Amino acid sequence: MLQCETVTCAPAKIALLREKLRGLALYAKAENTCLAERNVLRELEYDVPSLFVDALLGSRSSRNYVTSRQRDLAIERAKNFISQNSAEPLTVQDVCQAAAVSERTLRYAFLEHLKVTPKAYLKVIRLNGVRRELKNAEPDVPVNQVAMRWGFWHMSQFAVDYRKHFGELPSQTLQQVVRSL
Repeated sequence: MLQCETVTCAPAKIALLREKLRGLALYAKAENTCLAERNVLRELEYDVPSLFVDALLGSRSSRNYVTSRQRDLAIERAKNFISQNSAEPLTVQDVCQAAAVSERTLRYAFLEHLKVTPKAYLKVIRLNGVRRELKNAEPDVPVNQVAMRWGFWHMSQFAVDYRKHFGELPSQTLQQVVRSL
């Protein structure tokens, strides 16, 4: 199981630490003498760290476990959202909101189930969308317009990713469509 750890300190101890720091700040502001500076330095050196350690020693750790079933549901929600909105320039944060999980949980779920990150999955979906559109396009359609509709803004990086994924440039895909007509 994945786990996230949160440390919570006793509210009374945190309030005492805040009050001490507030008092030191007010005292330092009001007094400009060497004696005041020495008192503030002594308190900063000894009292504040002591209060801080005391607050932490009294803290409780709570672990929030994300179960395998929760990750399965997150993957299902994420994939459904992506397929329903694949023509939109989605971000990983959009997918996290739709799946109702944190980015970290979504990343672990994707890696566990699909062996890719959510970002890589989104890119593959978008690349496939461009390819489908190019295969059904009119011969004079500009490749960059199709790519931009699918959320690719950096054309040279898009061409590199497309070639890496499909073994050909997007313009070659479009030329094959023209030749088959």
